[in-house]
Amino acid sequence: MDSGRAGALVEWVNSIDGAPCIESLSQLNDGTLFIKLLEIIVPDTIPSGLELNSVEERLEFLNKIISDVNNTKVEEKVNFRAIIDQADEFEIGKLCSLKVAQMGS
Repeated sequence: MDSGRAGALVEWVNSIDGAPCIESLSQLNDGTLFIKLLEIIVPDTIPSGLELNSVEERLEFLNKIISDVNNTKVEEKVNFRAIIDQADEFEIGKLCSLKVAQMGS
């Protein structure tokens, strides 16, 4: 992902009231901060008592939530393995972009 687009997504994340500030998209790679963003943007999305202890569980949950809301299969658009294994900013950026698109609809 080019630095301009990545920078715009970082700015978007940092503009959300109550969201933790990030310096790069790679900080969203384990799903923890992304789920916090989801809780802020769409309250009551996360069922109370839900425990997501591994990176795979968190990203699987994000995949399901964003897929359901966007009525699409996110795993066909985003390489979650690259996010988990390499903190791939391009793939993280695609996931952020899907969230931004969801907010616009």
